Amino acid sequence: MVLSAGKAASDLLPIKPLIATKHDNVQEGCIDKCQTEENICFKGSLCINHYNQLSCDCFGTLYEDEYCDIYVSTILTFRGSSYVSYRVYDWKDRVHSSVNRISLMFKTRFDDSALFYASGESHKHHHIAISIFNGSVIVEIELGDGEPILATVGNNTNSNQWHNLTILHKENHVNIMFNGEIQNYVLAGTRNYLYIDPEIYFGGGPTLSNRPGLKSHNNFVGSLKYVFFNDISILYELKRGNPKVHYIGFLSPEFTETEVDMIPITLPFPSSHILWPVASVNHISLMFDFKSHKHMAILVSSPVKTSTQNSSGFWELRMVNNEIRFELTPSFSKNVTQLITVKYDLNIEGSWHKVCLNYTKGLLTLNVDDKNKTTFLNGIQHFLADQTITIGSGIGGKGSFGLVGCIREIWLDGVFLESRHMVRTNRTTGQVSIDNCQLVDPCKRPNACEHDGKCSVVDDNVICDCKGTGYIGKNCHFAQFRKTCEELALLGYTKPDVYLIDIDGNGKFPPAHVKCEFGAQGDSKTIVEHNLPSQIDVRSAAESDFSFTITYRDFPPEMLKELISHSLHCSQYIKYDCYKAPLDLHSATWFTSAAQEELINFIGYANRGSCPCSMNKTCSNRTHSCNCDFPDAKWHSDEGHYQTSKYGGLGITKMVFLQQEHLQADALGRITLGPLECVETNTQKYVVTFTTSQSYIEVPGWRKGDIAFSFRTTGEKAILLYQPPIRRQHPSFMVALTSDFKLTFNFTLNSGKSREMEVKSRRRLNNGEWQK
Repeated sequence: MVLSAGKAASDLLPIKPLIATKHDNVQEGCIDKCQTEENICFKGSLCINHYNQLSCDCFGTLYEDEYCDIYVSTILTFRGSSYVSYRVYDWKDRVHSSVNRISLMFKTRFDDSALFYASGESHKHHHIAISIFNGSVIVEIELGDGEPILATVGNNTNSNQWHNLTILHKENHVNIMFNGEIQNYVLAGTRNYLYIDPEIYFGGGPTLSNRPGLKSHNNFVGSLKYVFFNDISILYELKRGNPKVHYIGFLSPEFTETEVDMIPITLPFPSSHILWPVASVNHISLMFDFKSHKHMAILVSSPVKTSTQNSSGFWELRMVNNEIRFELTPSFSKNVTQLITVKYDLNIEGSWHKVCLNYTKGLLTLNVDDKNKTTFLNGIQHFLADQTITIGSGIGGKGSFGLVGCIREIWLDGVFLESRHMVRTNRTTGQVSIDNCQLVDPCKRPNACEHDGKCSVVDDNVICDCKGTGYIGKNCHFAQFRKTCEELALLGYTKPDVYLIDIDGNGKFPPAHVKCEFGAQGDSKTIVEHNLPSQIDVRSAAESDFSFTITYRDFPPEMLKELISHSLHCSQYIKYDCYKAPLDLHSATWFTSAAQEELINFIGYANRGSCPCSMNKTCSNRTHSCNCDFPDAKWHSDEGHYQTSKYGGLGITKMVFLQQEHLQADALGRITLGPLECVETNTQKYVVTFTTSQSYIEVPGWRKGDIAFSFRTTGEKAILLYQPPIRRQHPSFMVALTSDFKLTFNFTLNSGKSREMEVKSRRRLNNGEWQK
């Protein structure tokens, strides 16, 4: 290349050293942090240089932790109703990659399961899908250009042994390694990068039936360990609480290797049931296990047609106390029942019992826990009139005597009915679920009734009584009170008084009483009182060693920490008055606080072991750090304010006073502790105004949890929030003011079906005042 000046570019000399008129956090040269002393990755792991930091890749080492130096493996057990999601990136940072690694070890007794799924859309659909099917692992890789890779590896993968699977993708090459054996593939086409949506899934996922490439639509049952996506150890990050990794399921994560050999189905309500087809109207062979804490229940039922005047009736298999009854009612119009019973042992309440029911050409056999009874039924034309059976309830799920409990190992006419498959069909009614039979009581389900709401089951529905909790809503989730005094100020409160606030909104902490003071400049102050009187005597010749435990009104230490953490500034006044009674911080006087784990051995805003007078050199004796440490015959005092910074000390919860030797008879020490006072952020600083009907702001999308905002307007209609779908069938929502008193919430979940909810207010929503 020749420059316009006539010189060749190769003749130009590089500028050394780097010269810049201004720079910030710039270092000369390309610094590889992996070649510096910062690299303390354990031997065998791979150091990854991110330029501003480094990380350690533990893949293949059998070690974990930040520096791959702990010999341990995080194991997670799945029971068919859960999966793990990992957010690779945010939508605004969308990326594609031509180098990828997916690796995991799995152990299972069950075939037909989804192990991993990642997909996305560029100009065409991309996906990597890993399934267990017919005893093998099936991998399908589609990068949108050319024929997809379809690989089948291994056999007998449901042998309950650990299997190791790794997929390496680099440019147009894909290596699939399974238990030490390698299969090599070359991608067709010219587009060799993986372009995926942010969320990827391990052990299953949402709406698996809509995922191209998966050979199974069931969540995984078994254990996983050493799960990696590129250099990220997924299960390790899940256990340490990385917000990018989530466990989705009914139960809490089981970070242990647990043997799972059966998948029970939970029927939580009497009307909960499964309507299942049968092949014949005159033959059935049904076998299953059940357990229940109830003493009466309908286990199975079906309509029946008799030859007598071609009438219709029904039969039911019932549990009544310690026996299983087969009851045949030949006609709905006649109260005539044919009864067969088999008793079973009830010594162990809530234990599993095995039931077998066989019917062929009038001959009925009932077997319960290996106790058998056979009889002949006369006049039966069709034993299964509509070729269906209702498992867990009466015909149509009616009645109040359905099975509340669990059922497993269902065999119908010699065919095993897979629990995961049954639950995800549209043949279930009444919140039938897979939860290891731990959530038979709907009130014990996570978040059934939050914040100590009283839970009850009425007409097969969970009802929450939120009275007296400070929360409202179907599950007592939404806080009834404002989070801060500042929010009360926005509503027009100006009188200093005691108010109820909820410092974490819909979070775990209950409403609490505080004193609010409202400033003229829009600022507000939250004051939390405690039980320690002012000017209380703590030191004299007549006193012995003692301590105070200080409690705050409605505020345990955890709530004090929460209040301090979300406030702009907090302070707490303290004063020690003395007459010949030294303070002797650390050796004879110390405190503990909610905000500081270490001992507090200072007064107010001061260094450790000292008082504020030492900071400005105004102590009564310059050889001492506190006024009261100079025991002359005068009244002295040390006072100050603990503040948000400077060693903590806010929210004093305990005071310890030891009595020094040789105190004079008239020596006296008194302590005064003020309330905790916090000033909140003036949220008016974060208000935006929309000046036209086309005005809007764009923020990162809402994924999960709660979303809250305040608005005020005089317009009749307005779109307040809108999150469009990323693409067709993806979730979206919109919150709109649709009339003077009504808000409308439209949302679409993964199913693509749009739903709408309306909230009506008792006051006008467009009156120009703040609404939340």
